[in-house]
Amino acid sequence: MDVDLNDMWAIHEPAFVRISEWLSQPPQSRLIAANGGKATAQAPYDFIEPGIALISVSGVLGKSLPWWQDSGATLPDLSRAIRAAANDPTVDAILLAVDSPGGTVAGTTDVAEAVAAAKAKKPVCTYASDLMASAAYWIGAQADRVYAANALTSIGSIGVYGGVIWDTSKAADKAGIKTYVIKAGENKSVGEFGQEVTPQQVAQAQARVDQIHAHFKAAVQAGRKMSAGQVAQVSDGRVFLAADALRAGLIDGVKTLDEAVGELVALAATRKQQMEHMRMTATQTEPKAATLAELKANCPGAPSDWILAQMEAGATVQAAQTAFIKHLADAKAAADKKAEEAIANASSKQKAGGVDPVVGGHSSTSHLQGGEQSQESGEPVADYDAAVRREMTAGLSRLDARQQVERKNPRLVRDYLLATNPAKQHELIKEKFAGRVK
Repeated sequence: MDVDLNDMWAIHEPAFVRISEWLSQPPQSRLIAANGGKATAQAPYDFIEPGIALISVSGVLGKSLPWWQDSGATLPDLSRAIRAAANDPTVDAILLAVDSPGGTVAGTTDVAEAVAAAKAKKPVCTYASDLMASAAYWIGAQADRVYAANALTSIGSIGVYGGVIWDTSKAADKAGIKTYVIKAGENKSVGEFGQEVTPQQVAQAQARVDQIHAHFKAAVQAGRKMSAGQVAQVSDGRVFLAADALRAGLIDGVKTLDEAVGELVALAATRKQQMEHMRMTATQTEPKAATLAELKANCPGAPSDWILAQMEAGATVQAAQTAFIKHLADAKAAADKKAEEAIANASSKQKAGGVDPVVGGHSSTSHLQGGEQSQESGEPVADYDAAVRREMTAGLSRLDARQQVERKNPRLVRDYLLATNPAKQHELIKEKFAGRVK
């Protein structure tokens, strides 16, 4: 079945009936504009206030002007005007002035998408003066705010009209008419005079209309931020007066044109302030690479090759400080690990025998202490105790004897302390590897 979206209508039924009745009249009885009437060129939009673009959405909407209408904007014209206003730096906000029963489905989604894209850049307000139905509401619902002009403004008609399929086969039979339709494709020419219309063909046509209706409802749900259930309650084709439309969530209120424009001006001013604040914040907080002086000041003692690497990487002061802290921590961890390995190796050698594990320790030897020869065994604790006892034999107290040993043989005292205090031993080894102990 050949179905053209230009034959699908999202329009208020009374308007469609009037159009159909007018078109069914004999040509001589139609009130037609003079032959040769053409659509007048229009600017994309006007300004109702400085910075506020006014775009009119009026009359029956279609991808092209109907042949009986010699002026107005087509759906592609509206789409271009809205996109142009959205990208115009002299436009701060957009006002859609709507007075339309709707129109064809073809072209409507393009305009609705243009409105949704525009409101992401600047405020958009829809203002319905008398009627905003079907395709016109599809478009208008995508704005930030939707207002009706007065209590009698009609809003809604969320539905799709797919036309009528006439089954004239019995009428043709009764009249003795045999109809032959030359076609290729079972569903071509459905509804031709004299042809039977099958239930399957009707179901196919209905399915197509239902699909379009689903897109219409989804657009309303997104534009008005309604739930699917809320949309389902108002998408049966009904038209609501302003108060009922407000309760149903289809509009945001009833305002005069001046009130709607004033609110749009305020919204535009607020949006500009927000954008300027965001721009200034982004400029102020934009990270900058640290200079050589900043790196030296904030990373004292850092090696020159490390500083060079940070500059080549374009590191900020904060990033360089973080990296330097990690660098110091890694160096400390490496030194600690090396010291622990040295202690472990010394302990293993002591267990194996033949090596004194104490830094600064020595094997059994003879050397002079205070002018007399003293024999040491190589065991710091035993040697220290022996030295103290020798001093005590001269009549000294133990405290005085220890002080005398410390004066005569400070190395023996150090070896004794290291042997009896593992923590001191560990610390001394680390100092040695750091180059502070020879």
